[in-house]
Amino acid sequence: MKSKYCQKSSVLNEFANLIEKSKFKNIIVSYSNEGLMSVEDIERVLKTFGNTNSFKIYEIDYRRYANKKVNSQKKLKELLFFIKKV
Repeated sequence: MKSKYCQKSSVLNEFANLIEKSKFKNIIVSYSNEGLMSVEDIERVLKTFGNTNSFKIYEIDYRRYANKKVNSQKKLKELLFFIKKV
């Protein structure tokens, strides 16, 4: 049975529930640019439950772990999202 975080149809709703229910002053999310959620989706959810003035995204070049040659022109990046929770 797959986690709801591994299904395109439910991942965004599960992520929003997680952020809404979190009880932290600061939230940092690490996510690949090849994940199921888009950068825009993650930003929208975080800004819904956080202080929009504190929102930041950091990009870090990342190497693939696959042994196979990947034909993607898109560079793999790890994205760090930061926001202060309201």
